[in-house]
Amino acid sequence: MAVGMGGAMLFYQVFVPLLLVATPSSSEEKFGLTGGFIVLQAKPMPKNVSNIIWKHNKDKAAEWFDVDDAPTYYNIFKDVTTLNMQTWALNISNLQPHFSGKYSAEVNNKDPTQFVTLTVLGPVLKPEISMDCIDTKPNCTLTCQGKEDKYTKYTWADGTKEWSESKLTVERKDHDVIYTCNFSNPVDWASSPGTVKKYVPPPSPSPGPGTAIAVVVVVVLLLIAALIIVRLWQVLKRKGKSLTDLWTMSSQDRTDIWRSYISCNNGN
Repeated sequence: MAVGMGGAMLFYQVFVPLLLVATPSSSEEKFGLTGGFIVLQAKPMPKNVSNIIWKHNKDKAAEWFDVDDAPTYYNIFKDVTTLNMQTWALNISNLQPHFSGKYSAEVNNKDPTQFVTLTVLGPVLKPEISMDCIDTKPNCTLTCQGKEDKYTKYTWADGTKEWSESKLTVERKDHDVIYTCNFSNPVDWASSPGTVKKYVPPPSPSPGPGTAIAVVVVVVLLLIAALIIVRLWQVLKRKGKSLTDLWTMSSQDRTDIWRSYISCNNGN
């Protein structure tokens, strides 16, 4: 009998505390926007609640006992927090970064079985788009730039597809294309300003052989014209005339000038 009593005592002294320590707890991550509002709910909740203490990290945030007329709020939670007396949820308004941390609720003098980690984030700013194109390459690189932290992410969209990256390599198009960069965190998002049309210009065409031939022909014609003018000027100078005299001289004189020009070219 003594052995039986000793075994029972050993069980309660050793194994029961271990079972209590090993009671599973759950955790949840929540995000709030600076200046916004959030509701933190303790789970599970018993049917009858005689007292509850909400804690922020290790400090009291709010508490209520069945002998109290109203909940008591502490420190930074005064004036911005209410305890819902029906659901026992903690409602916090005008969120600021110092409200970030781990929250838990001790209900009816029992250790919490759930922890909520709250992170308060500010709004994101509109990102900027930059473009890098090289004429000799068929693609362009679009880069989205925003003020980053560990929670922000980029999403590119063209109306039909999305890409989760800050840089996007796209094919050049000869028609209207709209690319938008969305920059976000868990509580806010912003898009690149405006609508970008024909944002990716087609590559500049390289000159073909036909263009080169045309340039050569034009240069040759200009040289021939210059040579004709110089020779004609020499003929007119020998006769005491100038180029402007061609427009006022008689038809016979003009014919004589051209004959002299032809004879000069023939070496006569």
